[in-house]
Amino acid sequence: MLRDRPVCRLPCAAFLQGCVETASSLHEGGGGSAARSSQAFYLLNPAGDLVKTQETLMSEFASLPWDGVTGEIPPVDRLRTALQTRDLYVYCGHGDGGKYLPYKEVQSLRHCSAALLMGCSSGALRSHGQLTPTGMALAYLHARCPALVANLWDVTDGDIDRFSVSLLRHCTREGGSLLVSLAKARGACKLRFLTGSAAICYGVPLQFQPQDGA
Repeated sequence: MLRDRPVCRLPCAAFLQGCVETASSLHEGGGGSAARSSQAFYLLNPAGDLVKTQETLMSEFASLPWDGVTGEIPPVDRLRTALQTRDLYVYCGHGDGGKYLPYKEVQSLRHCSAALLMGCSSGALRSHGQLTPTGMALAYLHARCPALVANLWDVTDGDIDRFSVSLLRHCTREGGSLLVSLAKARGACKLRFLTGSAAICYGVPLQFQPQDGA
């Protein structure tokens, strides 16, 4: 029932203040109304084995144009700097990207950009009985990430690539609400209840400037 609605979520209310504060600072940096679409960094296919994903998204990133790394593993410090200085971080690879930027590194940041983690189960929270759940999404929220788009379960690479392209075009090229763009991008998926329902947003509502005005 929430597939077509612009909604976001938080594991608990304790994360709300940090998300709001970072969202407000991004809006101020973007001219008082929206985060800057031009201030983005991407990590694309660092493992080197997602050839079709790289071909699909490389031209998309190049046309924006954004700074980033394709087909190789960057230093951890470069990713940390990107999260702390850019308005948007996009990861397109396997899993949640923790192999290249570990949980503890993300959690230790005082603030971080909005992020899109487009790998399998990148937003899944794993239950441990009565103990606190774990998952990379919590590390980003501890770092005051204003909005994190990630997948709750495993997805197919072709379908999540279509979703990613649609989301980026709606959100950064056209500008506007990340949550509305997320709801629209679900329609690009062939597997509407597998891939189309996997992607969700942790955090708070976030606006982006259109690319031409960034």
